[in-house]
Amino acid sequence: MTYIFGGPDEPPPVEGVFISRPNRFIIIAEMGDETVRVHCPNPGRIWEILHPGRKLILTPSVTPERKTPYSLAAACYKKKTIPMNAGRSNKITKELIIPHLFPDAEDIKGEYSLPKVSTAGSAANSKIRSRFDFLVKSGNKDHLIEVKSCTLTERGVAMFPDAPTERGRRHVEELMEIQNTGAYECHIILVLHHADTRLFIPNFHTDPDFAFTLEEASKSIKIHAVSVETDQSGSVTLINPDLPIDFTPLKAAKADRGFYILLLHTPAGIDGYEEGWYGLIEGVDKGLRKGLERRLKRKQRSGNVIEKMNFHADERKGIPVYSLQDLTQRAMKEFSSLSDEVVVEKPFLIFFKENPIFNREFTEVLFRYRHLEALIT
Repeated sequence: MTYIFGGPDEPPPVEGVFISRPNRFIIIAEMGDETVRVHCPNPGRIWEILHPGRKLILTPSVTPERKTPYSLAAACYKKKTIPMNAGRSNKITKELIIPHLFPDAEDIKGEYSLPKVSTAGSAANSKIRSRFDFLVKSGNKDHLIEVKSCTLTERGVAMFPDAPTERGRRHVEELMEIQNTGAYECHIILVLHHADTRLFIPNFHTDPDFAFTLEEASKSIKIHAVSVETDQSGSVTLINPDLPIDFTPLKAAKADRGFYILLLHTPAGIDGYEEGWYGLIEGVDKGLRKGLERRLKRKQRSGNVIEKMNFHADERKGIPVYSLQDLTQRAMKEFSSLSDEVVVEKPFLIFFKENPIFNREFTEVLFRYRHLEALIT
């Protein structure tokens, strides 16, 4: 049996309820009558899962003096147990996935460091990192493996990453460089934590650069999309070791069109506007990415209501949805129905008293657009 929490040599997990996430690494949870600080080992956004009231599975710390007495092990989502510790995907890979992909493996080394020599003949031009997740010796070949943990699946479609990852893109670029030397066979294993996943697509909405790089890498590197299932005891089962990967939807990001939501949190008293979250929804036929980047920049205050709010905002979030279809009017109608008020219609500005990212209905609509509507061409 493969356990990623609650194993024979680990303290038994306990249940908690999600309250808030003050930063990437800390979660506030409720345990009975007690409120506790919990270490979050997943640096991703996890917007679809971390909503107030969500049932969590926590593991007690074995270090009594630690400031966070518990760590987040998993969350209960749509009748599934979704692991939240990205690092445990390496354990799943070693114990379940590598034996399936390489049944004749002679040796498996974790956290493998390459010799610091140039792969292109010049040390000055080589920027290969020194460590990869696994080196597997099988069939007279050395296989370098990089593991990516994917917790985001909606409507059967898994997407990675759920937050921009320059580091992840660099890893893929380095594997391509190594593959071209012929010294190693390089692999990327995507561990998909929803058993009902039927398809993997690189997350071109959240990180187009990573998506484009992975598409290029697929021409020379073996990419494996593998679904697994975890139960509430922490036991993991291999479900499908060879799920399809589709790069076709990346056309929308390459066309650079779709719509975006700009969320601005403004304090009270800004030209009479109420404190809360304001959402600007705009459609873009060409240049969505640069358009959103410009909106996210804090500019000097002017007469434009959006720029006034942006100038005073203490928090900003940009949410693009790339699509070859024109979905803007439909999105305006749906998201405004979830808001507290339509402030103005041109530009289309809506108001939320609370952060809509923690509203289940808001994120369900958002991910329906990203994982379904935007894929229809």
